[in-house]
Amino acid sequence: MTTDQHTDTETAVDTDAVVDGVSELFPSARLAATGALHAASLAVARAFEQRVNAPLGIDTETADLIVRISLVGEAGLRGVDCVRQLHLTPTQVSRLADRVESRGLIERTPDPQDRRAQRLVLTEAGKQTAEAIAPLTETVIQALIFDEFDERERTVLIDLLERLTARATHLNEEAGD
Repeated sequence: MTTDQHTDTETAVDTDAVVDGVSELFPSARLAATGALHAASLAVARAFEQRVNAPLGIDTETADLIVRISLVGEAGLRGVDCVRQLHLTPTQVSRLADRVESRGLIERTPDPQDRRAQRLVLTEAGKQTAEAIAPLTETVIQALIFDEFDERERTVLIDLLERLTARATHLNEEAGD
């Protein structure tokens, strides 16, 4: 039995049982892949929710937006860049920005290169939140990826995830998202 060694005994996960359960529930390879992908997505999201978002009182989308803005620095992000990077619709990005702005974590500023556009920039509180997100995220990534996979496996995992994201983005665009 393999257990998730990064949780306490109350919440330890028997990963072999989860994999076996997914395989039994989805006997064909395609359905097994679907089940495994869905289970991984939920488990990873929950790890971030419990260990990053909840302690900071923010949701996943807010954390993602703050991190992405912090990565580009003082210039901030244009709405169109947020749509592309967050894989959200323009309406979803607008609502997210409204929500995060109402919490005082970002502000909208005019785009100096396009007077019709605005940029989302971090406020001082947003910068502090970004600084708080970083070490918590590092801890989760260490536990999920670096403690679990060797360098070759990490390289393959990142490549596969990037390809999967690109393919899913393409499918979403075809569907009109």
